[in-house]
Amino acid sequence: MDASELKPLTTTARSRLAKGRVLPVARFETGPVLGALAGISLALATYGLLRWHWRKEGWDHPEPERPVRESRMVLGLGVLGCAVYIPRLIFDANRDSRLGPFFPVAGGLMLLFSINAFSFAVLETQRRGRRLMKERGLIAGALLVLMPLCAEFIRYVINFQR
Repeated sequence: MDASELKPLTTTARSRLAKGRVLPVARFETGPVLGALAGISLALATYGLLRWHWRKEGWDHPEPERPVRESRMVLGLGVLGCAVYIPRLIFDANRDSRLGPFFPVAGGLMLLFSINAFSFAVLETQRRGRRLMKERGLIAGALLVLMPLCAEFIRYVINFQR
């Protein structure tokens, strides 16, 4: 990168190269950071409105001993996600398979449903005053949902270095 392209507070350069060029160590773009802050602010405001609605309707009464129903759904989706990932590995090994490219679509849909069920379960634990760690099925399901993602990321990193 040319030294004249360095922007204050967004790009840090540690190494100077020949012909007035620099090697940037990190770049901090303000647009994505401001977008993320706006998203977080919107999420917190929405959560505040949801809590206000619960109190207004009389639904905000603690029931910490009653298990959350959605945690079983997250666990089931996690098991299903792993069950779909295993055939994908088999079809991936067989390169001339026509079904292989469609498994990530199914996995992505299951991931979206899992995130939805997980967020419902977390909101329900908050509403009931139940500790999140008491929902072992929810934690196990969330970890199972993440296993294929982590395995694919590790496969990508290993193949990228070759």
